[in-house]
Amino acid sequence: MSTAGDTRRTHHVNVPAALLVTLALTTLVLVVLLPNLWYGLHDVSDIPVYQAYSLRLSQGERPFTPSFEIEYPPLAVPLFRLPGHAADPLAYIRWFTIDMGVITLLTAVVTTLAACRFWPRGGRAYVTAVLFPVSVALIGAIIVNRYDVAVALLIAVFLLCLAARWHTAAAFVLGMGFALKLTPAALLPLVLIVSGAPRRWLWPIVAFVAAAAAPFVPYLIRSPRGLWYVFQYHLERPLQIESVLGTPMLFGKFIGVMQRRSPRSPSSSRG
Repeated sequence: MSTAGDTRRTHHVNVPAALLVTLALTTLVLVVLLPNLWYGLHDVSDIPVYQAYSLRLSQGERPFTPSFEIEYPPLAVPLFRLPGHAADPLAYIRWFTIDMGVITLLTAVVTTLAACRFWPRGGRAYVTAVLFPVSVALIGAIIVNRYDVAVALLIAVFLLCLAARWHTAAAFVLGMGFALKLTPAALLPLVLIVSGAPRRWLWPIVAFVAAAAAPFVPYLIRSPRGLWYVFQYHLERPLQIESVLGTPMLFGKFIGVMQRRSPRSPSSSRG
C-alpha cells in the first residue's frame, strides 16, 4: 500500500510552475533588491571598461590588434557593442544593465529546465527554482556589472544538454564558453567521462574544438600577436580575491594556517 509520502516522492514536477516561480523571484531580486542594497548599483563595475571598448569599436577600430588589445575572448565582444549607446556613458550603463538582467532571467529559466530534466519527480527542481534567485541576491549587484552571467547562461545550457544526454551538443556549448571566457573548458573532462568509452569521445572533442576555435580564426589570421594578448593577460593576472582559489587562501589566513604576506615582499602579492 502506498503512503502519502510515497505519493509525494513520485509526483511529477510542474515545469511551468517551477519556471514561473524562478522568473518571479529572480525579477524581484533584480528590480527591487539590487537597486536598494547598502551600496550603489554600479559602485563596483567593469561597465566603463566595456563602454570604452564599445566606443572604439563604434569608431571603426579593429579589436585584437597590437593597437587595440582586449583581454576578453572574441565572443565577448558582441556583448560590449550596444550600437547607438557607446558615446553616452549613462545610456550605455543603463542598457548594459538591462541586457545582463535579461540574460540573468534566461539563465534562471534554463537552470530550472535542467533541474526539471535531472529530477522530474519530487521537490528538487522546485528547490533549484528558488535557490537560483537566492544565489543572485547573494552575488549582489556585480551580476549586472560584468558579463559573467552570459557565461553562467552557457553553463546552464551545458547542464541541460547533459541532462538530455546530448554529449556532443554539451561539448559544443563548452567550446562557445571557451570563446566567451576561457574557463568553461575546464568542464570538458566531465563530458568525456559521462560519454563513456574513449571511442565515444571523438565527436564531443571535435565539437568543442570547432566551437572554441572558430571565433578566434578571423583575428588569428589578421593579427596573431593582438590575439595572443587574450591569453597573455590571463596567464600573468594575479589570483583574484573573489576567485574559487582565493576563498580557501583567505580562510587559511583567518585561522592562521597560511602565512600572511610580508610587508617587505611586495612581489609576493601576485598569486
